[in-house]
Amino acid sequence: MLDEPLIGQAADEALRTYCKEMHHMPKANRPQKRIDEALAALRELGLPRAQQNERSALALLALLKMRPADSWASASNPPIGTTPIMEWARTHYGRTYAPNTRETFRRFTLHQFVDAGLIVANPDQPDRPVNSPKYCYQIEPEAFALLRTFGSDEWAQSLARWRERHEALKVNFASADGAVIRRWAPARANGDRAARSARPPLGRASREPREPADAPRRA
Repeated sequence: MLDEPLIGQAADEALRTYCKEMHHMPKANRPQKRIDEALAALRELGLPRAQQNERSALALLALLKMRPADSWASASNPPIGTTPIMEWARTHYGRTYAPNTRETFRRFTLHQFVDAGLIVANPDQPDRPVNSPKYCYQIEPEAFALLRTFGSDEWAQSLARWRERHEALKVNFASADGAVIRRWAPARANGDRAARSARPPLGRASREPREPADAPRRA
């Protein structure tokens, strides 16, 4: 018998311990802890500073189907579209983005994830039109195997091997004024289709438009 009522964190812990249905209830600050871990993973993977933000961290967690209470080792890898990524952020992390920020996710996070070899667009149908409601993304298989080791003793060694294998595909981002320099990436050795794009003329840079503000509303 309790001497006094449980409130706050003590009540949450008691529910997790004694109520089977509550075992997956997020602990206090666990959502932020997962977001911070995803940010750390993006930094160590070498993503540009412009993609080291909460939006990109939430996109990574959604691509891995990771809830705040899930471990990295339990991540999964189903294809997912841009709108479902935003819905995942709202449902599981309390971050609500306006519908008109869908293009911000696509142009300033997902495009760069594809360029970096972290994810693949439409693995089931690479020629799917961009405006198709079935357009989706999936973590690249080697990157998925790597990310499942995040936070473990295997991470550093696995990361070094992944970087070495992907050096030829590495996208180079440069210049202080925001211009993005992309080097031609050859076709992957695992039998994927031809390279994503033809070699651009030497010295040519593609300039991304300025990123709009897209701060989410917190639940």
